[in-house]
Formats: sequence, C-alpha cells, structure tokens
Amino acid sequence: MGELHLVGYSERGGPHLVAVGPAGPEPLPLAGPFSWQVSGVRWCTGRWENGVHVPCPTSEVVGDQGQCLSCSGLEHPECVFEPLCMGDPAACACLASFKGVEHVVYLAFHGILPKVGMTQAWRVARRLREQGADAYFVVRGGLDRPGARLFEKQLHALHRVPEHRNHHETLPQMARPVPWPVVLERAAAWRERLAEHAPGPIITIEDHPIAQPLAARPRRVVAWGPHAGTWLGAKGNHLFFEEADRPGRLELGVPRVAALKRGDLLGRRVVVEPARSD
Repeated sequence: MGELHLVGYSERGGPHLVAVGPAGPEPLPLAGPFSWQVSGVRWCTGRWENGVHVPCPTSEVVGDQGQCLSCSGLEHPECVFEPLCMGDPAACACLASFKGVEHVVYLAFHGILPKVGMTQAWRVARRLREQGADAYFVVRGGLDRPGARLFEKQLHALHRVPEHRNHHETLPQMARPVPWPVVLERAAAWRERLAEHAPGPIITIEDHPIAQPLAARPRRVVAWGPHAGTWLGAKGNHLFFEEADRPGRLELGVPRVAALKRGDLLGRRVVVEPARSD
C-alpha cells in the first residue's frame, strides 16, 4: 500500500480514515487487526470542495490545526474560537464566513458530565458526534458567533459548567456502560434549571460506532510511532484498539486498550504493514 497521507475521517459505511495514496483518496478502515508506522511530522491535509479532496499546493508542514492558512481559508484561526471583535462584529474580517449564520449554545453530556459549547445551528448534531457526546440539548439559538461565545462564557461563569472535558475525564467512562437513566435525569435537571432560555428537547446519541463498555480502561497514546493491534471502534475524537502483544512485555491476561486522538493523526503519513499475528 506504500505511504499514505491521512486527510480525513468518516463514519459512512463504518468508521474509517481517508488517506491519499498514489491513486488518490481511499478509505483506511478502522476494523480488524492492523499494524502502522505513523510519522512525527504533519503535512497540510488540503481542503474539501463538494466532497472532492483538493491537496495542499505546497504540502506545507503544519502544527496543531492540520491545515495551512491558505487551505483553511481562515485569516486568523484563533479569532474563530475566541472572537476578538466583540465590540463591533460587523467590522470583523476573520468572521466574515460566519456572517448571517445562526449559532446556538448547547449543553452536552459525556456520560453524566455536562459541558457547555457553541456551534453553527446547521451542524449542531454533527458537532456533538464529533465530540463523542451521549446526549445534549440546545440552550439558546438565534445568535451570531460573538454573541454565542459571550453567552457560552456566561453560562460557564454563572452555572460553573466546564467549557471543555479532557480525556482524563472521558476515557475512563469507556470502560463502563453509558448510564442512560442517570444521564437523562441529569439532562432533565439542567434543562429545568435553564428553563428561562426556552431550551430545546433532550437528544441522545446512541449509535457511536463502538461497543461500550470496552474490556479495559483506555490509555491515550501519542499519535506518532508504531501502533499495532485490533480496532475496536471510534467515539468522538478518539479511535480505540486492543494493543497487540509486544515481545518482552509482561502480560497479566488483562486486555490493553489504547486510544488515539483522531485530530492528532490527520496530516501525518502512515505506512500500513502486515498485521501481527499473536
């Protein structure tokens, strides 16, 4: 298969990464046994236009965002996540692509853990799948992007709801079944607490492409370097696999489950090797 450039992710037809090889984009299924060597360097993933991948014209080396500024189409990426023009949104050049687009503020639940966030109204369902939420409801809609960010910060300050949940909080939950009765009870209590904002209905996401609970508590591993084992599935921004035995490693009969952060994989190059047989 040679060296492949990881440029995207999809769940259509089963979870898979999209990789670009000599013949163009192709799916890299996240199923069955595998053995990878992943580069430490990341190159721009390019962009997508009407479902067609357009490679980066300069193959630029990139950092955390995975795209160069030219391919992202954003002049100031940091402004997208933290609007710098709260006083005069109409004069903001870096938010021009969001002008006139309705934004919403939502409350998401990762298991029983709530999190406040904001996104464009048309992609709220997709956004919550990307984050691996189990349930959510829209607290308030009809906002522009700076207004949504301001309201998000207000909810965080007034109700002490975190704006982020890190993997130290979310990954341990993968070793337990989703406690649906408690999740729905917590969501209903928060919806009642925020009733003055006329929140929307509670929506559950029960079809993440993974069987939960996993056999063991996952540990997050760095994206680069060698990875081998058997894929278990995906939830949110994490890909899970049972690690293959390694020569010289003491085995106690307990499965070792690893988690790769999908966002850290994109832009890297991978060599797919013959899967190891245990």
